[in-house]
Amino acid sequence: MTRLPRNMGAQIIVDPDAVTTRAELSAALQHLHQQTGLSYEKIAAPLLASTSTLYGTVKGTSFPAWMTLREILLGYQVPETALPTWELAHTRAAADTPSRRSRSRTDLAGLRSSLYVRLVRESIAPPELLDRGAERAMLEQFCRGDERYLWVQGEPWAGKSALLSTFALTPPSDVTVVCFFVTDRRAAQNNHTAYTAGLLDQLSALLPDQKSRIDTTPLYRDVLCNELLATAARQEAANRRRLVLVVDGLDEDTGAPPIVELLPTLAEEGLRVVVASRYGPRLPIPHGHPLASARRYRLAPSEYAAGLRDRAVAELDAVLDGPERNRELLALITAAQGLSISELEMLTDMPPFEIDRLLRGTAGRSFRAVAEPVGSHHEHDPVYALAHETLQRIAETRLGALVAVSLDRLHAWAERYCDLGWPNSTPDFLLSRYFAVAQQHGASARMATLALDAARHDVMYTRTRADWAALTEIGVVQRMLCEHHAPDLLTAAQLARHRDDIDSRNEYLDESLPVLRARLGQVDRAEALARSFPQPVRQSRALVSLSEEIAGDDPDRAERIVGEIEHLHIRADGYARLAKVLEGADQARAVELAERAEVLVDAITDPGAQATVLFYVARVVADSDNLRAERIADRADAIARSLPRSPYGEGVSLQPVLVACAGFDPGRAEALVRELLESDSWFRGMTLAHMTAVVSDTDPVQAFGLADRAEAAAREVSATWLQAQILGTLADAIAGIDQLRANDLVKRAELATRKFTDHIPQDSAQTQPGSASVNADPGRTDAAPGDVTSYGLTAIMQDQARMRLAYAILGVDPDRAETIANEVVDHGLRPMVLAAVAKGMAITDPSRAARLADQAEAITRKIASSSRRASVLAQFASAIARMDPDGAESIARGLSGVRRDDALAEVAIVIAETDPDRAETICAEIRTVWPSDRVLARVVKSVAATDPDRAETLAHRISIPRTRDRVLAHLAGVIAESDPDRAETIAHNATDPATQVAVLSRLAKIDGIADPERAAQLTNRAETIAHRITEAYRRDDALTHLFAVLAKTDPDRAETIARTFTDPEQRDRALADFAEAIAESDPDRAETIARTVTSRSWRDRALAHLAKSVAQSDPDRAETIARTFTDPEQRDHALADFAEAIAESDPDRAETIADDVVDSKTRADALSTLAKIIGRQGRDTAETHSADPGHHESETTTRTNHQRSKCLLARAWATAGWEIPIGALPTVDPALLQKLTHDVTSEQPAAAALPTNTRIGNRDRNHRRRPA
Repeated sequence: MTRLPRNMGAQIIVDPDAVTTRAELSAALQHLHQQTGLSYEKIAAPLLASTSTLYGTVKGTSFPAWMTLREILLGYQVPETALPTWELAHTRAAADTPSRRSRSRTDLAGLRSSLYVRLVRESIAPPELLDRGAERAMLEQFCRGDERYLWVQGEPWAGKSALLSTFALTPPSDVTVVCFFVTDRRAAQNNHTAYTAGLLDQLSALLPDQKSRIDTTPLYRDVLCNELLATAARQEAANRRRLVLVVDGLDEDTGAPPIVELLPTLAEEGLRVVVASRYGPRLPIPHGHPLASARRYRLAPSEYAAGLRDRAVAELDAVLDGPERNRELLALITAAQGLSISELEMLTDMPPFEIDRLLRGTAGRSFRAVAEPVGSHHEHDPVYALAHETLQRIAETRLGALVAVSLDRLHAWAERYCDLGWPNSTPDFLLSRYFAVAQQHGASARMATLALDAARHDVMYTRTRADWAALTEIGVVQRMLCEHHAPDLLTAAQLARHRDDIDSRNEYLDESLPVLRARLGQVDRAEALARSFPQPVRQSRALVSLSEEIAGDDPDRAERIVGEIEHLHIRADGYARLAKVLEGADQARAVELAERAEVLVDAITDPGAQATVLFYVARVVADSDNLRAERIADRADAIARSLPRSPYGEGVSLQPVLVACAGFDPGRAEALVRELLESDSWFRGMTLAHMTAVVSDTDPVQAFGLADRAEAAAREVSATWLQAQILGTLADAIAGIDQLRANDLVKRAELATRKFTDHIPQDSAQTQPGSASVNADPGRTDAAPGDVTSYGLTAIMQDQARMRLAYAILGVDPDRAETIANEVVDHGLRPMVLAAVAKGMAITDPSRAARLADQAEAITRKIASSSRRASVLAQFASAIARMDPDGAESIARGLSGVRRDDALAEVAIVIAETDPDRAETICAEIRTVWPSDRVLARVVKSVAATDPDRAETLAHRISIPRTRDRVLAHLAGVIAESDPDRAETIAHNATDPATQVAVLSRLAKIDGIADPERAAQLTNRAETIAHRITEAYRRDDALTHLFAVLAKTDPDRAETIARTFTDPEQRDRALADFAEAIAESDPDRAETIARTVTSRSWRDRALAHLAKSVAQSDPDRAETIARTFTDPEQRDHALADFAEAIAESDPDRAETIADDVVDSKTRADALSTLAKIIGRQGRDTAETHSADPGHHESETTTRTNHQRSKCLLARAWATAGWEIPIGALPTVDPALLQKLTHDVTSEQPAAAALPTNTRIGNRDRNHRRRPA
């Protein structure tokens, strides 16, 4: 909570957690206004905001952008330091739309579709709830009342689960339920791990912005669960709803800690809890927990349920007393906690009719059939499990040792299929349910082996077309490892790599494939495919495209998909696109979605995307409020005109904006095209072609005019392949209104493409100077997409020309488009083209489209496998370079193309510290400019002090001017003390004035102490040279070098120079640099200056540096600064830097801070860094006291540090990419690094064996792996 000082002695309290709605923000602003005692006119007079804007913002009749609110707050004399708090309040209020407050029917659709809720619906809830009207009314009354806890108690078979599961699935309209049912009937569903996983699955649907945090938090998930329950309760309360947690079967909990200890203590007003248990068993309720004093409701037994119980128990007794074959069946079902008839047939050799007669006839009431999920091998072969927990317990007790015998049979069954390599005929039990059985019985080593079995996971993917089950198994074992006091790091690393392998096989999937699958009617598969993208942004974009595709047929699902997108800017774009699709068909919903998009516009950081969304919104609301639409369009128009022009073409950011504008006002869009794209014929032609497509349905006459101007632009383009793209795109745009002209355009486009591809000799298409000569073999997939050195830049240009032509003509001539797609050589482009072609023919020829889609996916996954192996090898080469340079160089040389150059460069950079000659030799073999320059720069730094002649010669071999100048400046600084004249000569001979300034500034820095007069002369000379530069940006850039020196010696002059920079971005950068330079010597001044920087990115960078600088001297201040960043990425990096800075002095606090980092990669990096620092501390302590046998305490400390560092690495591997912790292994566990290196380089799959031991600590075993 932040207390803001006000003028006139007034105060206002703003709590970002409390201000969650527009009304609350308006109330805070009104209170602020009342305290000033001034009129709106007087406050608005000095502001950029008008009086009406100020009044509407304070009164809540309009909602401003953050920059407008910021201006208003400054007008009320709110200090700069308090603005981040207000920005958080604004962000929360921005999400509070009228549609959100009334909670549309689709907002809860995501919760109902969660996997756990689906399990409740299919496995626990009865088909119909009989005679429970009074009990349901009691539950509804409790949810709306003041009591916080309700404890339902009843005898076994009283109907507790039936009542609460029905209530959870069909709650009152103003109640949202999240639930968990503790049960023995399904494996591993009776402990706190399952409880937390089930709730987090539902909470990720309720809180889509928390999904990535849920997915990437391996430890303290129980704490996270309660935190998110509180967050969800606040969200529901803001929507005028109650959140109710339902937990049934507390007496059946067998885990530690017990679930009852994890139940919330209800600090949140909007949360209610209903629990249920049997009479009798005493629950371990913590002292003072509200459950201890909760009202208890005694549930009268249901006569219907009691009758079922009596008959079911009698039937079970009959089975136990019957033939041995029947007991065998019962024992297998009990041990497996559910098997299908076909699975029982394989295990027992009994004929299906005999099994069916027992399960459906003789003992039909004792068993419950649960349908297998869609995609299972035996989709219509239900799984039979005992119908109630009581029956499960009775069976376990009476069968005794027969259950253990049956469990051994299940293990042997699994081992048999494992030895066969998990063929496609593998039973569903072994793929989808066996892991949970192993977990139920604590077989941790067996679980680890299953989680590492790539062949098994491949079959699971083939069966379900999704990887979530495999990733869930990996996550369960990773969490078990993290909770172990001595985790098996080899297993932790292997699990992380396997997880990344699964993720990477979807890395190169084209974002159009989910749309294609949906168009083929495979909507479930389409959504699973979209969610399988490992990159969050690409996943979000794919989901938006999918929602657009299905919106016409299933708008509820489309809206639910968009609402679950974590990235607010992409969610805004998704709402806008859905509104565009639904316009006309469901105008009310379209307007509602457009309003949601408009509210989220300020969360979009890309101005081009902002303008695009606003034009979509204007189009939708125009029918109901034309004046408002014009105002929205005017705002978008202003943003479009302010977009920076790209050096790669003016239309890069403008094209989507202008196309969106055409949908609202074609005349306005064309005027913008003439004004903004006049000098760029290709972008102008492409934009006009896309605009033609937008208006062709509504205004054919205007479409023909746009098409004419697009053709005219194409004639101005000299490159034939770019001409072809305009003509092909235009053909697709007008095919619906002029087929003859479209056909003619296609012929001209293909002719232009052929001219381009035929003009280039075959050898030049295959080889470029400085690149490897590799034949462009269509079957070759070892090169990553876009690897220029694999077969030459010109060949890539040919492929891109083919790709663009295929895209352009697929709507007119799909046969020709397919032929062209198969002519694409680059395997990174071919799947994209095949997917696009398939999408174009999905309606007319679905079987052919499905074949092309399968082909595209197969090529993509083959690329991913080879690319992943190359990436892994490159990472290991870098990691082991210091301890094994020969091995690192050998690994790097085994790669090809750009990856080879990058890996050799990483190895050479490390080697250069001790062997610059060898590094230079390696550098001569690197063909790519950027890696080569990096190595040369490192070698120069290594030899500068001992051999300046060689260093200068090497520096002049650097190709990139900016890098060369920086290295020369460094060299001059190194030799300045020993040879100042030569250093000045380097400055004098430099052709770039900025380099001269950099060298002279460095000399001045060195001479500043020994010869202040000479230092002053050098700085004056440097400043004079800088001011001779005519281009403002380059002049400011040069002055930054001088500025960095003056910041130490003459801070006042430095600040004066910084504030004279003409470019606002450069000025902010200079001020940020200045704040960083004085952070250690004058942190107060540094913070003051940093907070005057207007650019958030530069301001945050300066404050982050300040936090790191004061971390040792004032850790509380450093942590406060780090936590005030509003940008999540910057806050994460600041917290990670702070944790690193205090790791040696306060490792406990450092670990706590690292746990607060949200981004998984940043958190994993922070944990790895802590492991490295703590491990080094332990090693140094051991070396210091190795000669003294009396230092037992030091030995204990060393052992503790070593163990702690290994635990940190296990957590890092469970959090993010497996390559991140590799760099810490030389310090923490060099032997493991050698073992992993050997495994990676040899990459021979080991024979899999399902172990019988159950230890999850260090184990000696091999794992079955897919060759990477």
